[in-house]
Amino acid sequence: MLGKANSPTARLLRSSRLFSLPPPLPKPINQSGSYGADSYVVMHSDSATLPYPVSQAIATPQSSQARGDWGLKRPLPLRTTAQSSTSALRIADIDSIEHITNFESAADHTKTLEKWQEIGLPVVQHSKRNTISGRDRRGSETSVFESDIDNTARSRIGNDGRRSLNERHERWKFEGPWITGMSESAFTKFVTGMGKHRKASFLRHLRERIRQNEMNAERIRARDEGRSLPPEFQDTYNISEQFFQDKLKRMRDEMVGKDGSVILNSELSIRMQEFFDLPLLSEDQGLNAAESFEREGRNARADPDQEPFRAGPPQTHPSAGFSYLRTQTHIPNHPLLGPQRTHHVIRTRLLRSRGGVGDDAASGRFGVAGVVVESPTDPASFRVRADPTVPGGPKAWAEVQRLSINMDGRIDASIRPADTDAVAIAEGRLPPQVAVTPPPFKRLAPAQPLDVPRKRTRGPSRYYDRIGGDAVRAVERVYDEQRHRGSGGSGLDEPFK
Repeated sequence: MLGKANSPTARLLRSSRLFSLPPPLPKPINQSGSYGADSYVVMHSDSATLPYPVSQAIATPQSSQARGDWGLKRPLPLRTTAQSSTSALRIADIDSIEHITNFESAADHTKTLEKWQEIGLPVVQHSKRNTISGRDRRGSETSVFESDIDNTARSRIGNDGRRSLNERHERWKFEGPWITGMSESAFTKFVTGMGKHRKASFLRHLRERIRQNEMNAERIRARDEGRSLPPEFQDTYNISEQFFQDKLKRMRDEMVGKDGSVILNSELSIRMQEFFDLPLLSEDQGLNAAESFEREGRNARADPDQEPFRAGPPQTHPSAGFSYLRTQTHIPNHPLLGPQRTHHVIRTRLLRSRGGVGDDAASGRFGVAGVVVESPTDPASFRVRADPTVPGGPKAWAEVQRLSINMDGRIDASIRPADTDAVAIAEGRLPPQVAVTPPPFKRLAPAQPLDVPRKRTRGPSRYYDRIGGDAVRAVERVYDEQRHRGSGGSGLDEPFK
């Protein structure tokens, strides 16, 4: 096996993109435009940009792009790839049944990623918002990489099926499906696909939970009565089959309300969520399915993120790979003005001015680094009107305040009008007191001539002039001794002639 793994063929296959491309992710479930998960209107287009990439983008150097070499089985056509200004492609299929390699440009996602990385904002948790001010109710700027948010493993759950109040453990990925967002046919397929073995495993899990609850209740009674339990109590304690069936019947009765609706926060519902690893259905006490449906019908056009349990688990990581910064505690430094107060002042494009038709006509829409962002509802902000005579459309300077990823995997950013001084600095219009001659420097002493040796002349004494060292002095000493002794110092005279 070791010889096969290190063979030239194995090394070639490992380094080839043909075999290293990961399989594409499932496409986003909800294509509801800007209305979020609560809207039942599905807007779909084959050419529309997906909220997040589902296929890996591959790039190649300019020299290889000119030859059509993208590291695949064969070169791609130059007519399609060589003229592109962005050397990034996504491969949909390689050598299909029709012997076609299906590819398209990935610039829609790669360029958006480059723009937002240049802005340099950390991705924060997508929390509840106030619909009037557009600001977070809690004022929280919690990073999505905190240990109590960025989790995929299950938390430690007590015997009562609930976590400790002092422990916060949020998850963004679950093994089971989101039942609230499933259609009737999908739910029927999920239930029928579980099989008898899952039902038997769930009954064993439920029996163990009931045994632990009764064992803890017995410990409490023994403590109150002053009795001591034997050491083997935990291993030998058991419940009878009749007690288990009676307890199961009571749990089923508690799961159904007086009006016939299913209570989502009952003990049996909690055990089912725990065993099948399902996203939380509701955190409200006493909320049932009928009340939840009625509230969804009343707030069909509301922000879905006001109820994260209705919006379901996020379809991507809370950061979506947009930024790996955890904080914004840094100060931009201008080379002439020094530390600046504002961050991320960029130029935005007006897409729709205020006063349009619809429920959200009070706010305009701007294009920010490839993303449509709604402006604040403050009447004093962004007084920009649509003007078709302006080349490229009217633009406005804005400051990006917040960046987060909603439950659908879409970018949710908030902006505000940029400060006047920040706009002047961004446009290069420095204040008069700054655009003056640079501050005077301390006058230096006049430069001194370098101490270099003079030109060598004939004779040993003229040769040694200021560059002398021990070696030259030794040569002169030997020369004088040989000359006085008359022992044929002609050999020493040669270098000095």
